[in-house]
Amino acid sequence: MNKFVTFFHACILSLLIFSYVVADNAIVVSASEVESAVVVVEGYSLGDSMLQAGKDVDISFTLRNTSNTASATNVVMSLSNNEGMLNPKYGSGNQIYVGSISPGATKEVTASVSVSSRFKETSANISVKIDYITLNNQRTNSVDIFIPATGGTVISINSVSVSPRATVKGKTLISVEYTNNTGADILDAKLLIDGNISDDSKELSVGTISAGRHYSKDLYVVFTEVGDEQISISFSYSVGEGESKLIDLGNYNVRVSEAKNTTNTDEAVDYRFVLIGRIIALLAGCVALLVLIGYVKKK
Repeated sequence: MNKFVTFFHACILSLLIFSYVVADNAIVVSASEVESAVVVVEGYSLGDSMLQAGKDVDISFTLRNTSNTASATNVVMSLSNNEGMLNPKYGSGNQIYVGSISPGATKEVTASVSVSSRFKETSANISVKIDYITLNNQRTNSVDIFIPATGGTVISINSVSVSPRATVKGKTLISVEYTNNTGADILDAKLLIDGNISDDSKELSVGTISAGRHYSKDLYVVFTEVGDEQISISFSYSVGEGESKLIDLGNYNVRVSEAKNTTNTDEAVDYRFVLIGRIIALLAGCVALLVLIGYVKKK
C-alpha cells in the first residue's frame, strides 16, 4: 500500500509540473502576437541639389519598417505628381523596386526626376505610394510630400525627417535642414505643426537663421492620442517689413503607442528564459518520477 501511495504522489507531482509549464507557455504565446510590418516615409533629402525649372534632381527617400517583429518583402515605391511638374528622369520609370526591409530597419531609395520647364511654384507635391507584402498579406501605404523649391527663394528646405514611431506623451523627433539664401538674418522662423499633439508642440521656434548659413535642427513634438496619427508640417518666416511666408512641408504618418511598464517589458523580453526554466523543471520532475519508480520496484 505504501508503495502505491508513493507512486501516486509522484505521478501527481509530475502532472502538476507539466500543467504549470504548458499553461504558462500557452499564456505567453497568446500574448505575443506578431505585429504586421508598416512601411512609412521617414523623411527625404535633396542633398546639395534644388528644384529648378528644366533641371534634373535626385531625391533620396528614407523608408522605415516600423514593426519590430515582421519583415516587409517585395517593397515597391511609386511616385506621381498630378500637376506634371515632376516627372521621372528620361530612361527611368515612376516605380522603384526596393526589395525587403527587415523589422525596425531603414532603406535609402533615390529617385531621379526632371523638373518641368513650366515650374514656377514655391514647392512641388509628390505622392509616394508604397506597396509591400507582410505576413502573406498585400499592404499599401501612401503619403503626400511637399518639396520646396530652392532656386531664388529666401529659405530652402534641404531635408525633413520625422520619427515614424512614438510613445503617447513622450518626445518624438523631427529633424529639418534648411539654408538662408539671402544676405539678411531671419529672426522669427518656426515650424507650424498640426495634429493630435500638445499645444506646446504646435509652434516650434528654430531660432535665428543667419545670412547665407546652412542649418540642421532637431525639434520634438508630444503626441496626445494613441494610434496611427498624421501630422502636417509647415515652415514659417517673415521677410522685408514683416511679410509672412509659409512653406508647406507635407504630411507624415506616425504610429503612437501607449507607454509600456518597465516590468512588463522585461517580462515580455525574458519569457523565453522563463520557458526554458519551466522545461528544465519538467525534466527534473520526470527524472524524479523514474527514480521513484525504480525505488518502488526494488522494494
